[in-house]
Amino acid sequence: AMARLPMLLVVGLGQLLQELVAGGCPGSLEFAGYGQVATVSADWDAPGSRASAAQVEQRLAMVGEDEIVPDIILRPRLGSRTYCADACNGSMFSNKPQFLALRLLGKTLKYITDISGAGCGCDAKLYLAPLQQNTQPSNCHDYYCDASGICGVTCAEIDVQEANQHAWHTTLHTAADLPGLALGVGGLVSRPWNETDYGIGGRCIDTSKPFQVLVSFPIHSGSGVLAAVNVTLSQSDHNCALELWHDRYSVSGKDGLAELSAVLAAGVTPIISYWASDGLQWLDNAGKCDPKTKNHCSSTVGFSAFSVEEIQRKPPPCQRCPVGFCEQELDGNCRWFSGEWFKGLESYHCKVTDCKDVPSGSKMSSCWHWHDVPYYSVSDRYFPCKEAEQQSLHERARFVRTTSNPALHIKGDSRESHNYGSTNKAPSEQPNNASHSSGGRPPFLLVLALVVVGIVAAKGAVFAYERLFLGRGPDVQAYTAFPCDVLTHDTFGQCASALACSIDLKSLGGSSSVASARQTTPSPDVSDSCAESALRAADNA
Repeated sequence: AMARLPMLLVVGLGQLLQELVAGGCPGSLEFAGYGQVATVSADWDAPGSRASAAQVEQRLAMVGEDEIVPDIILRPRLGSRTYCADACNGSMFSNKPQFLALRLLGKTLKYITDISGAGCGCDAKLYLAPLQQNTQPSNCHDYYCDASGICGVTCAEIDVQEANQHAWHTTLHTAADLPGLALGVGGLVSRPWNETDYGIGGRCIDTSKPFQVLVSFPIHSGSGVLAAVNVTLSQSDHNCALELWHDRYSVSGKDGLAELSAVLAAGVTPIISYWASDGLQWLDNAGKCDPKTKNHCSSTVGFSAFSVEEIQRKPPPCQRCPVGFCEQELDGNCRWFSGEWFKGLESYHCKVTDCKDVPSGSKMSSCWHWHDVPYYSVSDRYFPCKEAEQQSLHERARFVRTTSNPALHIKGDSRESHNYGSTNKAPSEQPNNASHSSGGRPPFLLVLALVVVGIVAAKGAVFAYERLFLGRGPDVQAYTAFPCDVLTHDTFGQCASALACSIDLKSLGGSSSVASARQTTPSPDVSDSCAESALRAADNA
């Protein structure tokens, strides 16, 4: 042992010298879609408390069978806080760091995280804050700010990841909202997932192994304002992913998403920290944390494979209701009702036209009503998706809802259409019906489509005849036949039916049943009353 002592001293001195030379600059990361990004270690994690330094580890990784590429991993040490920057100038006492200001509104940030050593009482965190816009040096002397004001300066904060092996929180904070709004699993949070989905040996995310994080910031197509914060966790050797949507966020009666939208548009700095505490019950009190095992944290965690890209259009969502259609999340997927108010009643809510349509089965409830609308519940979260052919009518109805007259869009409605990028990929699961035709005969769906086109053309001719020669317009009720019958579940009622059939609302005049409900004399424009009717219907839904 004594013979090895000089060698150990040399290695230790070499590592110390390397840290002294590097100062607060651990190294650079590659953000695909953006470029090279410097990292800056904070000198203080709180006033009077020195912070640890992070490391940037470079190694070679195998891609496929014969390609070797460099793999760069940021490894924050316990007690460290690391900023992403355009450049690192060493000491932060002389000048303000050149913080990276990523404009992420309408974009997606991806990375891989390895929290396999972060047990109970540990918090491996990646968050976004407007450091470049902050003009106050703070009590940590590095222009740092966050929602809690730990260094004396408060600002908005988006916690993409606050996590350990047993818990995950994604939390939104405006500058005036210290508690924030959190979703995830573990502690004091609304839980779209559970400990079976996420954790050591988890069914979807096994936290003993690295996994990918994707956070998207979709915008309303009309206003360009942030519509939601969408986080998806996935793992290459698992066939399910975990997803959460922050699409409603109100702070003292104000729209919190609107404030965060301005912050994201101006540019935010990714910040990565790793710390431990005995007081993290708000994060990891998930039933898996024994108080005796608190603060069993590895010395480092890992973050790698960063990229910034446009939001990609997703394939048609999974329809979990075998009959009827489910209540939907912002992305169109069926909403899983859970949390404190639905404890013991977790399920999908399926809307039907009549109670006699409710299917029977061990995972199906009996018929129930909400605002006089019949529903039933599906208590199996992973109930098989309805076949694509069965979803087609519903998808057409969703298309009408998101592309109809802007007058029918309720201001601030989270179901307004969104900009998901320009890429339009065909769903891989969509069947190629043409390939199943035999003997050169036209496929059934093609024949059906031709029949529908013929019917619509005939109705169009009748409409033109009535408008041009008889001087009157048809009642909207006459146009609720196919293809408008798919909209019977839609809150926009007659207005959406008219739009689906390409009827010009301005031409309906006094003959419209919607208009006649409001006035007895013909009007040159009933669009306002139609929109008013839609708003009333939406309020009553």
